[in-house]
Amino acid sequence: MKVQKRDKDNGHIRFLLGTILPTPIGTLIFLMLQGDLNLSSIFDPVFIIVIMVALVLVGLPSAIYSIVMEHLVNPKISSNVAAVVISSLLGFISGLVVGFPIVGLLVGIVLGFNFTLLIRYLT
Repeated sequence: MKVQKRDKDNGHIRFLLGTILPTPIGTLIFLMLQGDLNLSSIFDPVFIIVIMVALVLVGLPSAIYSIVMEHLVNPKISSNVAAVVISSLLGFISGLVVGFPIVGLLVGIVLGFNFTLLIRYLT
């Protein structure tokens, strides 16, 4: 399946989302893997603090992920599957940098799949 040509006007939005979204998604995945995720934990103020601390830890790897995806992968890769696979590998590497490679891999899959859909249907 081929992706439509990317809209450069929305590149800054995808960059911001790709930099910010890994933190809450990764935190949710981490809590799920630990078996500690429930509805009350999402609304707990500690959860917000954990996300803010995680944003500091994964901010740079997330920004690098976004730059690579937006400027190197998206303009050159037309296959949805390849884009998700590359996103997954970048997520794994980002997770490896901060000590949570499996969480990074899963975040890469989620982001890759969702950004592929976003690019395909909204641009």
